[in-house]
Amino acid sequence: MTPLPASPSSPWWHREFAHYLGQAPVSLAPAAFALSAHGSRLARHPDDLIAMIAALHDLAGGISTIEEWRQRIFVDAGFTGNGADYHDVRNSFLPDVLSRRLGLPITLALVGHLVADIAGLVSWGIGMPGHFLLGIAPAGSTRGEWRTPGERASDPSRPSITTRINGARIVDAFNGGRFMSERDVAELFVSMFGRPHQFHRSMLDATSTTEVLVRMLNNLKSNYARSRDLTGLCAVSRLRTSISDFSIDEGRELIRLLTATGSLDEAVLALDELVMRFPEHDEVLEAERVRLAASLN
Repeated sequence: MTPLPASPSSPWWHREFAHYLGQAPVSLAPAAFALSAHGSRLARHPDDLIAMIAALHDLAGGISTIEEWRQRIFVDAGFTGNGADYHDVRNSFLPDVLSRRLGLPITLALVGHLVADIAGLVSWGIGMPGHFLLGIAPAGSTRGEWRTPGERASDPSRPSITTRINGARIVDAFNGGRFMSERDVAELFVSMFGRPHQFHRSMLDATSTTEVLVRMLNNLKSNYARSRDLTGLCAVSRLRTSISDFSIDEGRELIRLLTATGSLDEAVLALDELVMRFPEHDEVLEAERVRLAASLN
């Protein structure tokens, strides 16, 4: 499956996001910037990416160990979770998280990961259900040393989550960058979901770049649905269908949101693309075409 292309009439941030998703490997910082630009006041223009990258480099300056990394981000700079206003949409926008030093577990982990990468440390996202974490390996490690056993060598963005080999650590970026053992993580999981739900070590698997972006979009979708923000939902839908594993239902949702927000030309182009990608759903998509035609009259 290939992603839906951004049309020439799409907003610039949609075209930029599609561009960065088309790179191999995906460049996470610019992609996260473009993802944020539909709503962030700190990402009004593509050139604002320069300021965001500079802020990341400023944070990374002089870091050479895990301890220095943790001290810089969570003590000196004071990055922490926004528990007081968890659903503030700015918690999902990387430029705003860097400026306000408040965010969600995933965006704070993203800051930690990007700073570690600039500093030459190996780190990776851990997409545990309910609470995103970060893994980080000690100085001198290489990405190849941290690949999950049996994993395809062609995917270097998914290093191993083994937490104690050579001193690797699990970090809770939302709670002051505290270091966690696997038992700590298991207890956190049980505290969130209750004893009937079993913690599995696979929940510590490394998370790929595209999985991080999808999870960020899911957070935004929940926020916009809560506030019934059709413009925000349409932005998320545009971005989600720029990632290749989108479903037919997500494609149909895009058509309806584009129609509801008055982007009818984009809706027509997107529907034509869906017909080519999902020929097995021709009857469902024909119903969408009839609905869209009624909107055009």
